[in-house]
Amino acid sequence: MVASVTAQASSETSARTGAPDFPARMLIEDIRPEECRHLAVGMSANLSVIVCDNPNAIVRPQDAIRTEGGERVVRIRETLGTVRHVPMTLGISTPEGIDIRQGPSSGDVVVLW
Repeated sequence: MVASVTAQASSETSARTGAPDFPARMLIEDIRPEECRHLAVGMSANLSVIVCDNPNAIVRPQDAIRTEGGERVVRIRETLGTVRHVPMTLGISTPEGIDIRQGPSSGDVVVLW
């Protein structure tokens, strides 16, 4: 269980991802004695904390999204090479891109700006 996560990133970045590190404290409950032998006070670990999981999410790169007239939009390629701007509602932002809650459909071809 996550006991706490600092609100301020550490001054170092992750060597693996280049992203900021946020020191966290974990509470390990119901650990068996044979598992406990592998742990020591002050040990560190690299973890990924999943805060949201939506396998049906439509995720687009941030470069595909713009603001026009106060609305967030993406450009969708239509037949015959035309492009239409589609308003959308954004969800969470991840290193992979932004979750699109409403707007383009799965299978739409997004044109980068």
